[in-house]
Amino acid sequence: VMNSRQNKPAEMLAKFVDQILRTGNKVYSETELDSVLDAIVMLFRFVQGKDIFEAFYQKELAKRLLFQKSASLDLEKLMISKIKTECGASFTHKLEVMFKDVDLSADIMNAFRAQQRSTNATKNLDLHVHVLTNSYWPQHAGTAPA
Repeated sequence: VMNSRQNKPAEMLAKFVDQILRTGNKVYSETELDSVLDAIVMLFRFVQGKDIFEAFYQKELAKRLLFQKSASLDLEKLMISKIKTECGASFTHKLEVMFKDVDLSADIMNAFRAQQRSTNATKNLDLHVHVLTNSYWPQHAGTAPA
């Protein structure tokens, strides 16, 4: 029975991080946030299922990025840099690519809208597209590549 819950600490820590990164500056001051993130990293050191933490963290990060639910992108990047310091660049590489994808998608959408304005194209087109690197984003049920 004890082993059936061995991954629970990693999952719960990832969900706590998600909660902090969703609320962020609304609940904590900048100094308090930095202390909370440091405490999370300290707890993370003792988590045995780091791969489980990574999977949950990546899944929740994807939701925060795609649905714009993050309190602060700077705070997101700070957390990733703290994890990177703790675990190395290979651990956070996928997370960093996810940020690059979101930034690139924003650039593409801005260029599209500018082109649309310059050609007086359809005025009321409400379009928002994300271009994502498939292998770096978590797969959701029913969306796995064929």
